[in-house]
Amino acid sequence: MLQISKHSMDAFERESSHSSQLAMVAHYRDFFPWHTRAWGPETTAKVIEHGHERAARYDFKTRRDVCLYLTLLPLLGSWFDEDAQIPWAGQILMDKDQSLRINHLASQALSHVVRVQGSDYNQFLAALMTARKELAGLLEDRTITDGRTHVRVMLRRLWPRKYETHKIATLIQEGLVRASEHRMNNRRGQLLVIALMFLFGTGFDRDPQFPTFAESVKIGPDALQVATLEVLERWIAASHEGGNHA
Repeated sequence: MLQISKHSMDAFERESSHSSQLAMVAHYRDFFPWHTRAWGPETTAKVIEHGHERAARYDFKTRRDVCLYLTLLPLLGSWFDEDAQIPWAGQILMDKDQSLRINHLASQALSHVVRVQGSDYNQFLAALMTARKELAGLLEDRTITDGRTHVRVMLRRLWPRKYETHKIATLIQEGLVRASEHRMNNRRGQLLVIALMFLFGTGFDRDPQFPTFAESVKIGPDALQVATLEVLERWIAASHEGGNHA
């Protein structure tokens, strides 16, 4: 079980003395066993590749800084730097004092994850289990006539702690735009896109951690809902393998 703490941060920094692909795979396997089980080897490689590209964009070059950046992907989502739910991440990355950026970002991110996901991801796992059990019903709920009230009720039910700490109004607005881009303009499609942005990050539809979303979102809400159930089942199953879920 991963305890997200200063001890973990120190371990992350020790790991960062190695920069090879294999070393990063081992780093993920050691500190994010749940994630790597859910990803599988091919997806893990793509997550690492994506992380290197994003780290380079922000001019992180040292082994330590790149490793720390890649460490944040499983914690916050692979597009966390553009996530409207956590605007502080992008703001920190724009700081002109490069020497302090990664330390500030990592510290803020770990505090945020403990607050929202729990020190052993128990809140995240609970959200996934709630989604598996109730998301279909929440999407089809016809007792709430107002769409914005409907989406807020759904998000609060799925993940109460995250709902209280994130910028929900901004998420909803961006989610409606994203749903329109994917031609999901009925309420079910809009709700589903917003729910997935909420659960997995606003870049869920292009996140290498969840490759099935990228294809299914192009087909329509039915395909995306089927893919959502598959992702939930895979991640929940992976959480129980090896005797722990993080």
